[in-house]
Amino acid sequence: MCRDHGVYSANEFCKRMIMAIVRCPQHDRSSPNQKHIYSAYSTCPGAVCGISGCQANGRVWLAEDMGEVQAHERGQRVFPVPNSAAVKLRVTDMLVRAEYGR
Repeated sequence: MCRDHGVYSANEFCKRMIMAIVRCPQHDRSSPNQKHIYSAYSTCPGAVCGISGCQANGRVWLAEDMGEVQAHERGQRVFPVPNSAAVKLRVTDMLVRAEYGR
């Protein structure tokens, strides 16, 4: 049982829930294998864009279809980073909704 999320084991949580991505305004929600709907972002001081070679400050985009936006609205502020069970980001209370596809 995952201590932070209650329902999932750590491995199951990693497989099912880690979808938040970090992108700078230039790269926005771009991802080579994007499979999720990133409809809102929050900020995390020190977060850097996840696009290879980019070192710009990034926004933490949350996946609507994976329940991350709803989790943020319920008060969750810590989100794991894709492909890393050891790294998490603590985002701010700010949540900016963006039109998908822009």
